[in-house]
Amino acid sequence: MDMKENEFPIGQRVTLPGHFPEPVILEAVRPIGGGYECRVRLPDGTPDEAIRRQARDVDTYLLRTLLAGAFGGTPDQLIDDLVAKLTQLQGFDVKETFGVIRSKGRSLELTEDRFWQMGYGSETIHLLFNLWYRDFNYTPAYENNLPQVDHVFPQSLLRKVKTENPETGRKDLTKFKEGQRDQLANCMLLTAEENGAGGKWDKPPHEWFSDKPDKYLEMHLIPKNPDLWRLERFEDFVAERKKLIRAKFVDLLVGEVPGGEKHVSG
Repeated sequence: MDMKENEFPIGQRVTLPGHFPEPVILEAVRPIGGGYECRVRLPDGTPDEAIRRQARDVDTYLLRTLLAGAFGGTPDQLIDDLVAKLTQLQGFDVKETFGVIRSKGRSLELTEDRFWQMGYGSETIHLLFNLWYRDFNYTPAYENNLPQVDHVFPQSLLRKVKTENPETGRKDLTKFKEGQRDQLANCMLLTAEENGAGGKWDKPPHEWFSDKPDKYLEMHLIPKNPDLWRLERFEDFVAERKKLIRAKFVDLLVGEVPGGEKHVSG
């Protein structure tokens, strides 16, 4: 569409194929990049902010049910009940759908063991990171711009750390095995640009994080004590970062409480 900003039909109904299934009311337009960003409202008066919130709720529903395997086994009756509930509501409500799922004895939570099994190369880590990094662009126009899972402490550095071989007394055994290097607490999501040439690549965390603002550290759930960014503090870093990750996903975890009973967070 080759139009000037003042030529858009503000206040009128327009069709935006691929964005909304029905005509919307165009409220404002502003230039962005090589195109325009539109603020719209549905014919019933619903602003696009509410539409975006609902879209995020749908994302949460899909990611959470996939992570927890809520539709495993024979889900036919569950699907029928969900359809009936959504028909009754005449819309999507994430709390109501989760209520239906739980009422059928289906879990939307993960045990601690299953949660920490996720890591570099696992099938479900991208599902978790979609919940974790909500503002990343997961559908770039160019496939090579997809966000990338990377190691906080590079594998190349961790492989160099040796421990004593009990049979020979020599320090020639790799201290941090693959599972320790690839664990969730040593993973982060980076943009393709960040992880490209001149970016994070194999930089140790004490270099990569040295000029990063608190907001960046908080997004990646990185402990702010720079002493923990040193290679010799890797195990301490992992322990502290696990606390931050667990706190963020407390609503997703099922934990054991005294007496052997299970407690559902949230």
